[in-house]
Amino acid sequence: MTNSTIRRALLALVLALAGCERDDTVIPPADAHVPTVDGGTDAAAPDRTAPTIVDTDPDEGSVDVARDRAVTITFSEPMRMGTWSARAEGELVVGADASVDGETLTIDAPDGWPAASEIEIRLDDDWRDGAGNLVARPFVLRFTTADDDGPAVVESSPAEGASDVSVRAGALQIRFSEPMDQGAGTVRLEGGPGSLDATAPSWSATAVTYPLVDLAHDTSYRVVLEGFRDLAGNALDATTLGGDAVLDFTTGPDDEAPRAIASRPVEGHVDVGVLELGGTLEVSFDEDMDTAITSVPIHVGTDAPVDVDVSWPDARRAEIAVAGRLRLDRAIRVDLRGLRDVAGNALAPEPYLVDGELDFLTGTDAFVPFVVASTPLEAATGVTNPVGEVRLAFSETMDESTAEVTVRDNVGGTFTVTGTWTGAGTTLIVPFEFRAGRTYEVDARALRDRTGTPLSDAHAYLGDGVLDFTTATPTGASCADPLQLEHGTTDPATGRTTFLLRGNLRTRNNGSQSCDVEGHGGQDAVVQYTKTTPDLSDASGNGRALRITATTATNNVDLEVFRGVCDPRDPAAASAMVRCAMDQRTWDVVLDVPAGDYFLWVANTASRGDITITVEEVATLRDGETCETAWDTTSAIYTAPTAPGAPHVWDVPASLGSSVDVDDANGPDDGLACVETERDDVVLSFTKSEADTVLDVSVTASTFTIASELVFGGCRPDAPGATRGACVSGAGTGGRRFTARGPAGPVHVWLSSGLSGRTFSGARVEIREIPASVAPGSSCATAIPIAPGTSVPVMPDHAARYDAPSCFTPAANVTWYAFDSTEQLTHVRADLGGAIALVDAASGRTIGCADDASVRPLFHFAPIGSRVCVAIESGALIRSLAVEPIDYDGAGAQPAARVPIDPPSLAGTVFDDYDRETWLAATPTRLYQNMGLLAVIDAPAAGGPSHLEGGLDVHAAGRAAVTVGEALFAVTQASLSSSQRVFRYTDPSGAWAPEVWDLGAPSGTYTGFINALTSDGTSLIAVEERLTSGTTVRNARVFQLSTTTAGPPAALGQIQDGYNVTGVAADAQFLYFFGRAPGASRPDLYRLARADLAGGTPVLPTRIYTFPASTGPSSSAAAEMALDDLTSPRYLYLSGDAGSIHVIENPAGESPRYLGAIWRGESGDGAWDLQRSTGDIFVFSTSLERQGAWYRLER
Repeated sequence: MTNSTIRRALLALVLALAGCERDDTVIPPADAHVPTVDGGTDAAAPDRTAPTIVDTDPDEGSVDVARDRAVTITFSEPMRMGTWSARAEGELVVGADASVDGETLTIDAPDGWPAASEIEIRLDDDWRDGAGNLVARPFVLRFTTADDDGPAVVESSPAEGASDVSVRAGALQIRFSEPMDQGAGTVRLEGGPGSLDATAPSWSATAVTYPLVDLAHDTSYRVVLEGFRDLAGNALDATTLGGDAVLDFTTGPDDEAPRAIASRPVEGHVDVGVLELGGTLEVSFDEDMDTAITSVPIHVGTDAPVDVDVSWPDARRAEIAVAGRLRLDRAIRVDLRGLRDVAGNALAPEPYLVDGELDFLTGTDAFVPFVVASTPLEAATGVTNPVGEVRLAFSETMDESTAEVTVRDNVGGTFTVTGTWTGAGTTLIVPFEFRAGRTYEVDARALRDRTGTPLSDAHAYLGDGVLDFTTATPTGASCADPLQLEHGTTDPATGRTTFLLRGNLRTRNNGSQSCDVEGHGGQDAVVQYTKTTPDLSDASGNGRALRITATTATNNVDLEVFRGVCDPRDPAAASAMVRCAMDQRTWDVVLDVPAGDYFLWVANTASRGDITITVEEVATLRDGETCETAWDTTSAIYTAPTAPGAPHVWDVPASLGSSVDVDDANGPDDGLACVETERDDVVLSFTKSEADTVLDVSVTASTFTIASELVFGGCRPDAPGATRGACVSGAGTGGRRFTARGPAGPVHVWLSSGLSGRTFSGARVEIREIPASVAPGSSCATAIPIAPGTSVPVMPDHAARYDAPSCFTPAANVTWYAFDSTEQLTHVRADLGGAIALVDAASGRTIGCADDASVRPLFHFAPIGSRVCVAIESGALIRSLAVEPIDYDGAGAQPAARVPIDPPSLAGTVFDDYDRETWLAATPTRLYQNMGLLAVIDAPAAGGPSHLEGGLDVHAAGRAAVTVGEALFAVTQASLSSSQRVFRYTDPSGAWAPEVWDLGAPSGTYTGFINALTSDGTSLIAVEERLTSGTTVRNARVFQLSTTTAGPPAALGQIQDGYNVTGVAADAQFLYFFGRAPGASRPDLYRLARADLAGGTPVLPTRIYTFPASTGPSSSAAAEMALDDLTSPRYLYLSGDAGSIHVIENPAGESPRYLGAIWRGESGDGAWDLQRSTGDIFVFSTSLERQGAWYRLER
C-alpha cells in the first residue's frame, strides 16, 4: 500500500467520523500575498481581511521593562505562527522562544532579557490568519529593559596593578561599562603624598577624570572608589578592580628629567620691558629641584656670559636676580641646563624651553605683532570637515581684553566671533561652525599687543592680517559632511536643485535604509536641505510641498527623509522620519511638510553607483499625482456613462515623472501587491454605491505595460481602514479586465509603470458597478460541482464575467465549475481548445491558466480534499473535462514550511543581499548556499542561526554542488576551463575544510566548463558544458571522481551533440541531463544509458521531455536536478523558469511523464536541493520575502 493509499484511507475515516475540515494552506506562490478576485467558498463570503496587531505588552517605546517580563502581541484574529526574531542591541537573544495561542503571540526569554538594552521584536510579513490572509506589513516592537546590573570599571589610567607609573601622570581616568550618575561617587588617594582632587571631576557619559598631581616616587598608592552608581541607581560592582573596588598602582623611581613649565617673561617673547621685570626673572618647574644650586649663566646680547644669583622661594620655583644686568633691545639667554632635581636628574630642554635656555628680547615695543602660525594653515584648501574652530598663534603676548575677529565666507556671510585666549595671551581660539565647501576669511586686524600696537597686515605669513582657507567640498558621506544647497546646481527658472552623490565617495554606512527589509545596509550619503516655506495648507497661501527625486543607473536606490535629525542612529530619528522608500531605480516623492531642515539619505541596494537627487518646493501638485489630487468624476479626463450599463471612463494621460506614492514606500507592502514597480504611479478615485455589488474594471495601457490595484476604504493601502482589492499586472495595449468586491464608499485605483526605466505611459480605465451574481457557475463561490473522472460533461454558457483569470480575453465571459481533490495531484484536460484555468478555492490563487488545455493538461498539487475551481471561457467549444486524480507520493504536495533560518550578518562583507545564489546543497543536518563566488552560507537544516564560510578568494564557488552524507563538493569558478577544479568544502563530519578534490588532474583535463555535478551515491559525476565553436558541435565529456578519496577524475565517455549541459542527475542505470541540441534555442531533458558510455564512442542521448516555451530553464542558467531514489527512481525533480521546480514521473521507464510544477518561485531564484535522508526539498526563494527565505517541501 502506497503512502497516498494510506492517506486516502485515513481521510475517509476522519470524514466519516468528524466531517471534512480541509487544510486551506497552499504552496507559497510568487503572489501569495496578493488579495484575489474570488477567494470564497460555497458556505459564506471569503475572508480577505488582513489581520492587524491591536495591542502589545509592553507598549512600543516602553522603558524600564522588567527583564523577566514576557512579551505579548495581540492580533485582531487567531493566527498561525510566522517568522520572528528577538534582538538586544542588534544581537539575537539566545534562548528566546515564541508560541501562539489564538490571537495572542507570546515571546519569552527564559534567562531574562539583557539589562539596560533596547529589545527589538520583529515579525516578518509571513504571518497569516486562519483563512491564509497575510499581515499587511512586517511589524517591529521596541522597548528598553530595566537596568538592574551594577556598572563595572572596564579601564583606568593608571591601570589596576600598574607599576613604574610616572609621577607626572597628571590625571586619574576611570572608564565604566555604562553611563553613570555624574553627581554620585568620590575617590580617595591613600598610600603616600599627592593630590587627588575629588571635587573637580570631568565627566563624559561613561568616564571620569580627576586631577592627580604631586605623587612621590617609589610609592604604592590606593585609590578608593566610593558611592559610584549608574543612571538607574545601581551601585558599582564591588568585585571590580581586582575584587575590592580599589585601584592599586606603584610609581616608578625618580629617573625622569625635571621640566620647566612656565616663566616670566614667557619663553620667546619680544619687546620685554626691563623695568616691568623689577630685576627678577621667574621660572617654575614640575617637580622639586635641588635648591643648593644658587647661580646660572646669563647672556646679554653678544656680551660674555656672567653668573647671576638664583634663589628658591620653594623647591619648584626659582627667582633669578638680573638687576643691572639687562639692556634695552638685547637678546637675553638664561642658561638653565645646569639645574637638577633632588635626585640629580638634569633639566629637560623640552618642551617649554625648547633648548634648555630662557630666551627673550628686551625693548620698548619696537616690534609689530604678527601671526606666526595657524590651524588651518594660511591659504589651505581642501581642509578636512568638520571644522569647528580656528587657532591663531602670535609673535608676542597680546592684549587679552580684545578677542573679537570677523569671519567672512564666499556666499556673503559676515560674522563677528569672540575667541578665547590661551598660552598667556599668545594663542587665540576662534570657535565657529565652518561649513563644508566654502572659502573663509578670518580677519584678525582688530587685535593689539599689550602696548596697543595693531596686528601686522604685511607680515609674510598672512600677508594681509587675514587668514584665508577653503574647506573641503563635501561628499555627503556623513552628518559631518553633508551636501547642502550651495553644493548643488540650482535651475533659476524652476528653483530645482540637483545634487550628484558619487558612489566612490560614499565610504561608510551611517545606518539609513531602516525600511529596507532586504537588509542591504550599503554605504550611504546625505543631503541637508532647508525648506523655507510652510506646508500647502498654511493660511498665508504661501505654502509649498517638497518634491524629491532620487535616481541611479546602478542597481536600485533607497531614499529616507528625516526632519530636524540627521543621524539615522539617533534615538530621535524614528519619530523624525518623514518617508522611507526602498529599492527602486527612480524615486519621485512629494512631501507636504512644514519649513525646517530635512536630511535626505540615499544608498544603492547593491554595488555603489552615482545617485542623482533633485529637490524643489512646489506650489501645486499635478492631478493624479497624490491622494490629495486624485482624479475623480469631476476631472476633465472623466467621461460619465453614456447609457445604462455603460462604464465610467477615465482617459489617464501619461505622466511626466509623477510622484511614487505607493511603490514600496515606508514598507514592503505599501506598494502595489502584484508587481514591484520601477517608476511612477498615478491614482484616481471612484465612489462605490452599494456594498453587495461588484466592480467590473478594465485597464488598457496607451503604450507600455502597466499594473493596477484597487484600494477600498482609503487611498493608500496602508491608510487606516483601507483594504486591498484586486491587483493585476501586465496590462498592455490589449487591456486587462478584472472584477473586485469591497464595501461601499471610496475606491482608489492605482496605476503604475511595470517596466524598469519607464514612466507611466497613460491608460484608459473603465469601471462598471454590477450586481453580484448568485447564479450557478457565476463565480468560484457558486461554482457548478463536478466529480473527477475521465469524461466530465460541461456546458460553459454563463453569460457574464466574474473573476476571470489572467489568460481570458477582456471580452470573454466565464463559467465556473468545482471539484474536491481525491489525490495529492490532479490533472485537468479539456477535449477542445479554449481558455481554461484552475483556481485554488481557499486562497483564490490562479494555479494554472491556458488558452488550450487539450494537449497539455493543467495540474494542481494540494492536500487531498482541497476544493479546486475550474474557470472555462463561456461559449468555447469545450464540452468535457478529463479530471484525473494521480497517486503522487513525492515532495511538494503538502504546504511548504518556512525554515526558520536566521540569515548571516553581512556587516563588514562585500555583500549587500542574499539573492546571489546559483546553488543550494542539503546534507542530513546542514544547508549550504553559495553567495556569488566568495562565500557560502552555512545553516542548520532544522533552522537557527547561520553564518558565512569564506576562504574562497582563489577558488571561488562555481555553479554546481552536490552532497554525499555530510560532505559538500562543488566546482570552482574560473576564467578558463583548464583551470577549473572540483573541491570538497566540508569533510564527512561536516567540518568546513576546503581542499582540492580532483588532486593530480593535469592542466587541461577539462576542455569545457563544468556546470553540472552530481552523485550516484558511490561516485561523483561531472559533465562538461561544451559550448559550440563557430559551426562546430562539440561532444560533452563525462568524468567520474571518488567520493572518499581525492584524485584525478576518470573519463567515462562522451555525449554526442550534448552541449550547453547545465544540470545532471544519475542513478545506477541512466545519466539524466539538461542539454541544448544543435539548432535548439532552449535545453531539453535527456537521458542515456551509462553502460553505453563505456564503449568509447560518443553516445547519442534520448530526449525524454521538452518544456513548453518560457517554462523550462534557460540555456545559461544552472539547472538543479535530483532523483528521489538512486536505484529505482520514481520521480525526477528539475528546475524550470523563474525559480520553479518541476517533477517527472518514472524517469527511467519507457514512458516518463511530466506531472507539473511543485514550486513557483521568482525570476532570479533557482537554488534548491533534495535532502536525500528525508526525501524533502529545500528551496531558497524571494517570491514571498524580498530578502529571500528558505522553505521545505515535504515528501
